[in-house]
Amino acid sequence: MRDADEFDPQKIGRRSVIRFHWEFPNEREKSKLFIVLRHVVEKEGNACVCIKPTSQTAHYIGNADRMKGVIFYEAGILSFFPSPTIVDPVKWMKILHSHLQREAYKSRYKIEGQMPDDFYEKMELAITQSDVLEPKTKKYLLWCISKGER
Repeated sequence: MRDADEFDPQKIGRRSVIRFHWEFPNEREKSKLFIVLRHVVEKEGNACVCIKPTSQTAHYIGNADRMKGVIFYEAGILSFFPSPTIVDPVKWMKILHSHLQREAYKSRYKIEGQMPDDFYEKMELAITQSDVLEPKTKKYLLWCISKGER
């Protein structure tokens, strides 16, 4: 990132694949990929609703019930997924813009690319076919991928 002072998270496009440092529980902080679904306004501040793709596919492969609720990408189909990758709507989260601004300031933020045009169509199918997501969460995620402002 050239000039972190001019970084505006609100300008991150929907379907953007972004990389920045994030720490999950019981894990060391490291650079991770996230797919931006939509920007939202929260009590804590503006945020991106994102999904964390995973290359840990063993949990899914060979399980038809799990596979119907995810999107699977073969290795190398998308340049930012060099390994087989699963996009599971269960792995959604909100990332505060302030966190992205800190990462940009530390030069640890990068846009890796853009998900294909059919991504939201595939995501809608994965969300509606998921046996794991609660109805309220399905409704929220379907709103996140709907057309409209933000």
